[in-house]
Amino acid sequence: MPEISLIWASVIAATAAVFIGVFLTPQAVRTMLLSLSWLMWIFASILSISLQWVLVMWVSIRICITMVFFAWIKVTTALVQKVVCTIERIGHCNRPHATMIKESADRIKHLSAALRNVTSYEEWYRIGKEIDKLDDRDEWSQDPYSDLYDAELLMANSANFKRFREQGNIRDLVFTATGALPRSFCGITNEGLYTKRFIGTKDAIEEFIRETKLCVDVLHKTPMLTPEEKLAFFESASLTVGHTALCLSGGGSLSMYHMGVVKALLEGNALPRYISGTSGGSIVCAVVGMYTDEELLNDIIREDIAKRYGVSWFEPMASQVLHFATRGVLMDNGFFANTCKAYFKDTTFEEAHHRTGRVITITLTKSTRAERDSDANVVLLNYVTSPHVLIRSAVEASCALPGLMNPVELLAKDSQGRIKKYYPSGARFVDGSLSADVPMRRLSQLFNTSHFIVSQVNPHVAPFVSRLKKDTCNDGLLSRLQRLAVNDLKSSARKLAKLRLIPNIFVLALRTNSWQSSLSLFVYPDHAV
Repeated sequence: MPEISLIWASVIAATAAVFIGVFLTPQAVRTMLLSLSWLMWIFASILSISLQWVLVMWVSIRICITMVFFAWIKVTTALVQKVVCTIERIGHCNRPHATMIKESADRIKHLSAALRNVTSYEEWYRIGKEIDKLDDRDEWSQDPYSDLYDAELLMANSANFKRFREQGNIRDLVFTATGALPRSFCGITNEGLYTKRFIGTKDAIEEFIRETKLCVDVLHKTPMLTPEEKLAFFESASLTVGHTALCLSGGGSLSMYHMGVVKALLEGNALPRYISGTSGGSIVCAVVGMYTDEELLNDIIREDIAKRYGVSWFEPMASQVLHFATRGVLMDNGFFANTCKAYFKDTTFEEAHHRTGRVITITLTKSTRAERDSDANVVLLNYVTSPHVLIRSAVEASCALPGLMNPVELLAKDSQGRIKKYYPSGARFVDGSLSADVPMRRLSQLFNTSHFIVSQVNPHVAPFVSRLKKDTCNDGLLSRLQRLAVNDLKSSARKLAKLRLIPNIFVLALRTNSWQSSLSLFVYPDHAV
C-alpha cells in the first residue's frame, strides 16, 4: 500500500508539472498572482469593515447602557442626598427643636424654589445668604482648615500684610505681596472651596483677599515708592495675576442667552475687558464691543433690539427651503450681510476699541480642504491681529456654517476709508465653531488671559461639560459612579469620533474636557425652560 500511494503521488506531481509547463505561461502566472492579490485585498477590506461595524455596534450598545445607568445614578443620587441631608440636620438637633427644624427646612425649600426665578444678582445674593444661614453653613466657613488649600500659609500671609500695612513697612509689604499675588496662591481657586455655600467661602480666604486689596491700595498711594518703582511693581503684578476673559460660544438663536450674561456682569460692574465670540456668540460680542456700558444697559439690551432695525437674521422657512434646493445652502449670504451691516455699520475692530476700550475677538475657520478642526485653521480677529477688518464681515464669516451659508470673504477699510477685500487672493472663511468654539489657549497667548468666564449655550455640548454639582452632604460612592458614567460616555464618543461616525461638531464638544479645569466660571442656560 505505501508503494502504491507513492506511485500515485508521483503521477499527480508529474501531471501538475506538465500542466503548469504547458498551460501556464509567465503572463498567465502574473495574471493569476495579480488576481490572487486582489482577492486577498477584497477579503481584507471586507474583514476590516466587518470588524469596524462590530466595534460600532458594541460602542453604541455601551453608550445606551451607560446613559440608562447615568440616568438611574442621577435619580438615586438626588434621593440619597435629600435623605442624608435630612438625617444630618435632625441628628444635629434635639427633640425640643423639632418644630424649629421643620420650619427651617420648609423655609429653605421655599427659598430654593425662589432662587430659580430671580432676575438680579442682588436678589440671588440675598436669598443665597439666607439659605446659608438657615442651613448652618457658617460653621464650615469659620473653620479655616481644609485639605483643599494651604490654610496656615494663607493666614500667615494675611497676618504679615496687616502688620506691614499698619507699621507702614512699605519695603517688606512689596516683598511679601510679590509672592502672594498669583490667583491660585495657596490653592484658593480650588473649585471645592466654592461649592459648599451659595455666598462666599472660607473666612480665612475672604480675609486674605481683603488684606491684599488694602495692601495694593497702600502701595498705589504711598509716597515712599518712586513712580518707577510703582510702575515696575504693578506691571509685574499684572503679568502675575493675568486677565479675565468672557467667552461667548456659538449656538444659533440660543446665542441670545449671552445678552443676559452680559447684562448681569455689567450691572455687577464685573464685565471683563477681553471678550471673545464665535458663530452666534460673535453677534453679541460685536454688540458689546461697539457700545459703552451706559449705552448697552440703557438702549441696546432691550426686548425690541431684534426688531429695531427692520431686518431679521434668518429668511422665512419657505425661502430657506427653496434656496437650499437651488443652491445647496439655506440662506443667501447677501441677506445675512445686509442684517450685519444694519447692526454694525462699517465699524472696524480698531474703531470699536478706541470707542469703548474693550478688546473683542471673533473666531473664524479657514475654508480649506484640510481638516477644519486643525489648529492651523483657527483665525482670531481683533484690534491687534486685524485692526482694519470690518466687524460686520467678521460676524458674517463666523456665522457661515457649511450648509447654512457659503464661505465668506473678509472686508476691510483702507487708509482712505474705502471698503475693500482684506485678502486680495480671495481667501474665504466659515463658522468659527468648526475649529475653536472657545479659543482659550489662543487668547492666553495674545492677551495673557489666565481665567475665563465661559457662556456656553450649545445643547449638544452640555453632556460633555456640565460639571457635577458637589453637594454639601454627600460626595461618596454615588457621585463617583456618576463621574465614572460621564467619563465612559466621553470615551465611547471619542471612539466613534475617530471612526468619523458622529458629526464633527460633537468631536469639537469633546475637546472641552481639556479646558474645563481652567475656568473661573462656567455658565449655561437651562434648556428645559
